[in-house]
Amino acid sequence: MKGWSFIKRNAFTIMLIILVVVGLIVFYNELKNDEEQPEISGVSLFTPISEKRQ
Repeated sequence: MKGWSFIKRNAFTIMLIILVVVGLIVFYNELKNDEEQPEISGVSLFTPISEKRQ
């Protein structure tokens, strides 16, 4: 039960660390996807609309 009290005391810190790690993984995957498939990125999603207007 000693470990459980440690987790309860540091739950906020542990959650922050998990959020940061997940955020970094998602950000890194987005960077990799943008390099391989630029058409998927948010900015270029809007380019077909602007091309249609032209």
